[in-house]
This record gives sequence, C-alpha cells and structure tokens, in this order.
Amino acid sequence: EEEEARRKAEEESKKKSNIATRMFSAAAALAISSNAAKASVASRKLAEEEAKRKSAEEEEARRKAEEESKKKSNIATRMFSAAAALAISSNAAKASVASRKLAEEEAKRKSAEEEEARR
Repeated sequence: EEEEARRKAEEESKKKSNIATRMFSAAAALAISSNAAKASVASRKLAEEEAKRKSAEEEEARRKAEEESKKKSNIATRMFSAAAALAISSNAAKASVASRKLAEEEAKRKSAEEEEARR
C-alpha cells in the first residue's frame, strides 16, 4: 500500500511537473511571439518614419529647385524686359533724331521755296 501510494504520488507529481513545464513553454512561446510582434511593429514604424523623412527631404529639394528655377526665370524675364525697354528707348531716340532731321529738311525746303518765291 505504501509503495502504491508512493507511486501514485510520483505520477501526480510528474503530471503537475508536465503541466507546469507546458505552461512555462506556452508562456515563453507567447512572450517570444509578443516580442516578435513588437519588434515587427517597431520595425514598421521606423520604416514609416524613414519614408516620411525621405519624402519630406524630397519635397524640400523639389521646393528649392522650383524656387531656384523661378529666380532664374525672373532674372531672365527682367533681363528681357530691360533689353526690350532699352531697344524701345533706343528706337525712340532714333525716331526723335530722324524726326528732327526731317523737320530741319522741311524747314530748309520751305525756306528755299520762300527764297525762290521772293526772287
């Protein structure tokens, strides 16, 4: 009877030990799985942050390129406007000189006609 009681006690102890081992193993597996999930989430978040940072850098570079292009375009426009104004001014000056010369020639012709008529 004592031997039977000892054997049953050992079996019961073994069962409890097996249950405890399985529970520990399940808990460890759950912890590993949880850590892997957390690592996966952290990795995804880091990747998202890196993508956002790169996107922001690319947007900033694009904006700077547009500003630079606009500046160059404005400079070219101002240079063209200045050249056009200079040409208009130059043409106006030439027209003024030509008009003055025509007026002088007309005055000479009238003077000659008047002189001729007096004679």
